Amino acid sequence: MFKFYKYNSGDVIYSIVTPVYNQESIIVKNVKSFIDFTSDNFEIILILDFCFDKTEENLINFFDNYKCENKNLIQVKIFKNVEKPLFETKCDNIGFKNSEGKYCLEIQADMEMTEYGYNLSLTKPFNQFNNVIAVSGRCAHNIFSVSFNGIGKLGETIEKSIDELNIDRNKFYVYDTCNRGPLLIDKEKKNFNI
Repeated sequence: MFKFYKYNSGDVIYSIVTPVYNQESIIVKNVKSFIDFTSDNFEIILILDFCFDKTEENLINFFDNYKCENKNLIQVKIFKNVEKPLFETKCDNIGFKNSEGKYCLEIQADMEMTEYGYNLSLTKPFNQFNNVIAVSGRCAHNIFSVSFNGIGKLGETIEKSIDELNIDRNKFYVYDTCNRGPLLIDKEKKNFNI
């Protein structure tokens, strides 16, 4: 671990895992949105993946000077890779392995959270169905369908707003896979067999 910041005591429920590659202009704003809009106890795990811009400097400066007002932010862990790019999936695995929460919440570094309690909304399907392994707040699709059915911001619809896509935010849509963050994974179901 490269850096560790402890803010509050308590059990971690959500582990936010974010791989970061050269996001100097937006990373602090986006991480701040994680802090401002996440409910319940959480930690943030950032993996600096071969960054050569000012991403690291901006993040360290932010956390070195951060006055925590969110009682739910337990801690921040920052990992740093300097040898060669590991890319998102391997970085996610580093974060998942070092997470303490019941849930791992993968959020890409270029995403800004804008809805308070978004993580609680993502958790609802886990509370209603015992065979749900992961939930995406962005998109899902069927992998065995010839027509490549899906829902959310994927393919040609990636730039459209949720309102334009005519999606009911109170429904849980079931597809073979879910991808792109925010992506919530129930760690207790890691060995789940369908």
